[in-house]
Amino acid sequence: MLTMLATKPNVHVYNLINEPDGYGVWDNIALAGRILTFLSRLKAVGRTYASHLACMVNTATHDNNFRRFPGAPAGSNTVYELTDILALNTFLWADTGYWPGQCYRTQADYINTKNVAKKPVIMTECGHPSNYAQQGVAGEPIIDEEGTPTGGNVVTTEESIVPQGGIFDRPKGVATGVPHSPENQARGVAEAAYWAKVSGWAGLGVWAGLDHRNTGVGYVYRDPF
Repeated sequence: MLTMLATKPNVHVYNLINEPDGYGVWDNIALAGRILTFLSRLKAVGRTYASHLACMVNTATHDNNFRRFPGAPAGSNTVYELTDILALNTFLWADTGYWPGQCYRTQADYINTKNVAKKPVIMTECGHPSNYAQQGVAGEPIIDEEGTPTGGNVVTTEESIVPQGGIFDRPKGVATGVPHSPENQARGVAEAAYWAKVSGWAGLGVWAGLDHRNTGVGYVYRDPF
C-alpha cells in the first residue's frame, strides 16, 4: 500500500492507526507500551517504502497524544514522539459546563501549549458526539446497541458518553441535555473549524456518525446538515 501511495503527488501523510487509545486501552500501561512498540515498527516500515511521507496517529482524545509509557522504545514513548503530525479526534462532548475540559477552546489551548516541537496539527474528527449506540433522545424509540427498538420512547435525553475514565480529571459518565440534531452538529463543527483556524492548525476533518435508528434497511447517515 505504501509503495503505491508513495507515487501519488497528492498524498502527503498516512495514518498508522485510528484511536489506539480508545475504549480504555491507555489505562492499561503494559498494553499501551506494546501498542506503541508495534506502531514504532510500522513507522520503520513506512520510512523504508515511503520515506518522504509523514505519518500520524489520530488519538481518541486530545490529551492521550502526550501520555507516556515506559514499555515503548525510545522516541516512541508517546504518540506525540512517535509521529510527524499531531492528530486528534475530538468531539463537543458537552458544552454545558459539566465537562468544561471538553470544549474546543480548552482543547486548543492544551494542544498548542503541549506542542513544543511545533508539529503540524490536524483535527481528524470533530463535531457533535459521535457515539451512535445507546444514546437516547427524548421522544425517540428506545434502542439496543444494534439500533433495534426495544419498546417505548426515551423520556430524558442522554448524550455525551465519556469513555475510558476521567479526561482532564472529569468523571466517566453521561452528560444530558444536548440532543443530536442537524443544528447541534453544524454548531459543533463550526466551533471546531473556528478554533482550528484561530490556532493555525494544518487541517480539519469531519466524521459523521451513523444514525442509531433502525430504518428497516440498515443505518443511515445522521444529521446531514
